Order: sequence, then C-alpha cells, then structure tokens
Amino acid sequence: MSEPEVQTSRTSVDYQEHERPLIPEASKEVQTLILQHENYLRNTTLLTRTARNSEGDQGQLDIEYHVEIYFAHFHSQWPIIHKPSFHLNKDSEPNILILSLAMIGLWVTGERAARTRAKNMHEKLVTLLESRMGDWKSQKDFKDTSWPMATFQAVLLNVIFAPMREAPPDLQNRCSSMVCALTTTCIAGGLFCYSRIRAQLTPNESLLFSWTWVEEAKRLALALFKVNLLYNTGMLSISDLWIPLPDGGYLWDALGSKKFYRRYYAQVESGTHETPLICNIFRDVQRGGQGLGLLLQMDSWLGFLASEQERSGGG
Repeated sequence: MSEPEVQTSRTSVDYQEHERPLIPEASKEVQTLILQHENYLRNTTLLTRTARNSEGDQGQLDIEYHVEIYFAHFHSQWPIIHKPSFHLNKDSEPNILILSLAMIGLWVTGERAARTRAKNMHEKLVTLLESRMGDWKSQKDFKDTSWPMATFQAVLLNVIFAPMREAPPDLQNRCSSMVCALTTTCIAGGLFCYSRIRAQLTPNESLLFSWTWVEEAKRLALALFKVNLLYNTGMLSISDLWIPLPDGGYLWDALGSKKFYRRYYAQVESGTHETPLICNIFRDVQRGGQGLGLLLQMDSWLGFLASEQERSGGG
C-alpha cells in the first residue's frame, strides 16, 4: 500500500495544541508517553488532516484499507463471509463482492466525501448486478458447490446497503426486485434445506472446506430470510428455515486449520457441534419448550423474533 493512499483514505484526526483533550487522573509520565506517540503518528502522516478538493475527490480508492474497515466495523452485523479464508488478490481487478465490501467500508467511516463515494458506487453496483441477473437468476436445483455464492453475497450486501443509506424509493424498489429474484433462485436451488445443501458436497472434499462452505450457505440463507422481512416480500417465513443455526463464532472465527480441528473435535466429543433446525426450534419455543436460550446465544435477532412470536402467540 503506497503512502499517498494511506493519506487520502484514512479517517483523520489532528488536534491543535489548544484543542488537545485532557487526560483525567493520568500521571505526567503517562501523558508524556501519549503525546510522544501522537507526535510519532503525526510525523508518519497517520495522524494528519487530509487535503481534499471542493468536490470531495479522494483519488484512487484504497480497496484493501476499506475492506479492512468493513470486516472491523460492519462484518459482525451481517457475518455472511468467512473472514479466515477470505483472500484479497492484489494482482487482479477487484470483483463485485470486493467492491461491495469496500463500498460499505467507505460508508462506515462516517466521512462525508467517503459516503458520497459509497452512494455513487452503490448505484453503479446495483446496475451491474441487474445487468448480470440472467447469469445468476435461475429456477434450477443447485447440483454442486459451483453456484455463484460470491455473487449472491454481493447482491445481499447491496440490498442491505440501500436502506442503510436511505436510498431513493426507485433504487430501493430495484433492490426489492433483486431480493425477490435471489429468493426465487435460492428456494429452487435448495438453499433453505440442510439436506439439499449437504448433498452438493462430494466425499473428496476436506472437512474444513465442507464445514466452511456449508456454514457460509447457512449464513447466506439466514441473511436472505432477514432481508425478505426487511423488504416485506412475503416470500419466506420461519417454517421455511430447514437449516441448523449457524455456528456462534467459536469455529467460524478460528484462525488456521489446526485451531479449527482442535475446536471442532472438542465439540464433537461434547455433542455440541450441531444444532436443531431453526424451524423446529421456533416450533418448540412457541409450544413452551426450550430453545430460546440457544437462539439468544447464537443469533440474538432470532432470539428476539422468537420471544416476540411467543408473546403474541403468532407463527
């Protein structure tokens, strides 16, 4: 990453001497160390105001940095991409998923120019996804793991971003149409049925690859269900979620195969490596049985939804 890119894309803070915040109850030695560190950052251009022109042009987009911002400050809200196996190829043009990550990374910085750029990117990416809809929309069963998961993830991120940025009604309507198209494709493909997801794997694939691929598929299905509720499509309900809960993060966030296998087999020995189907958990909760605690542990949003349905007696 070149130094000019760092200067033109990072959030900047530059306190003037009279603006410097006081550090309560800190010894002079601690304050001295902090001030020395600030001076070091300022001297290495990491703590300086960046010069932008009147149009807010930030120059060449720092893809790598804004993807890092995405994972650091947004990924936990919609964890549909397996970060430990995610690889950013610096030697090739960024694909539509990478650009979608960078777009959201721009937005979450909170900078006015960055958000303007994210809006412009969003409109272009939605148009691109619409133009390629014939490539990813289908009514066919997913036969193997070659279906375009990365494209589906890009569609999801762009339709999630539309209400985030409070896009104009016409753009949100276009995103709603993409939600319906993606939902139709994934229902036909078997994304909401655990046995059909598992059937797409072959015995030759490693445990780590199989587990990661299935986990991403489950997370994609659950995120698509939530987005359907967000857009009020009426195409999916809890009874359609014939998939187990995603992993709570202990395996999903494991760095390296050694740590993954150690954690995985520890769960196998404990009998906790698989959970019931989501639709069955909701059914049991509505009947007064157990399961709410598991939902709250693994996905607090689902736990809240189950609690509300139990309280209202709705399905």
